Amino acid sequence: MKWLFRLRNGFTLIEIVTAMVIIGVLAAMAVPMFIRSVEEGKNQEAVAALRLIRTAERLYYLDYDVYVAAADTSEVNTKLELDIESKNWKFWVEVNNTSSPPQFTAYAERTLGRRKRRFRIRANTSDVQCQKIKCCCYSWPTY
Repeated sequence: MKWLFRLRNGFTLIEIVTAMVIIGVLAAMAVPMFIRSVEEGKNQEAVAALRLIRTAERLYYLDYDVYVAAADTSEVNTKLELDIESKNWKFWVEVNNTSSPPQFTAYAERTLGRRKRRFRIRANTSDVQCQKIKCCCYSWPTY
């Protein structure tokens, strides 16, 4: 009868499998939420930079009565005297100085990752728009 009341050491296989299933279910719910929040952070990086470019273009226009076109991020930084650094995004500006009033559109395009996104902001708009390239579109109002 002594063997009935002996203390067990360790875990049974069923206890270990149950714990692994619980951990797997929690991970399956947490990982997509984490990925979404990382993507949203990267998108907000582009939105902030586009708003900075829009402000710099407007200030440049006040001084010289024209907007500045730029083909890539380094050119945007040089011509508008900015310091935008991003390994995730490429920025450029297209300008139409012949229209009345002159117009520009600043773009940000995702350079890394599978999720291709392109955002744009225009001279007289207050929000950043997403152009569809295999993605859901977002719109961020100015606060």
